Amino acid sequence: MVQFYPGIDLHLKRTFMVLMNANGEVVDKQRITNQEITTYLQEKVPQETYAVLETTRNWPFMVDLLNEHVQQVDLVHAKAVRTIANTAVKTDQIDASTLAHLARLNNIPKAYAAPKETRDLRTAMVQAATVACRASPKWYAIHSHLALHCGRRSARVAIARRLLTVIYHIWKRDQIYQEHYGQDQPEAQEA
Repeated sequence: MVQFYPGIDLHLKRTFMVLMNANGEVVDKQRITNQEITTYLQEKVPQETYAVLETTRNWPFMVDLLNEHVQQVDLVHAKAVRTIANTAVKTDQIDASTLAHLARLNNIPKAYAAPKETRDLRTAMVQAATVACRASPKWYAIHSHLALHCGRRSARVAIARRLLTVIYHIWKRDQIYQEHYGQDQPEAQEA
């Protein structure tokens, strides 16, 4: 059974942690550098803990680290946490405390945390999509169109998915890639 609830406000170089017990009492609160997190978890955070943190661009390292030390870890959908977004006074301590309270009350709007293997594949495919958009006018045009409607990041992910689909079909049919496949090709010159 979970006895402790750390709320974690994660930043690029430092983190604010509020450790709360099942009664809502703050056991520990501390700002630490991200290099000190492992030591903090080993010394102050018990195994029977339900840790929560907001989705930020550097959440993967923290989720991987927490999974080694605590019983349960969840990502919080940052935009869905209205109590943090709508507060008049916003500090790291208040944000971390709010996350700990929401975890204790089991009122967390969860976000999906992909497994490490999936994240690695996604990263590789998004990098491939970036290269494809720079090297090919066709992929750049598709990306530009999508970016107008859903934003640059979502468009890049959509390009990565399309690349995977193309790669799959090329592999399945044992074909070579043709940049202008399906478009009118100039007729072959007759000899």
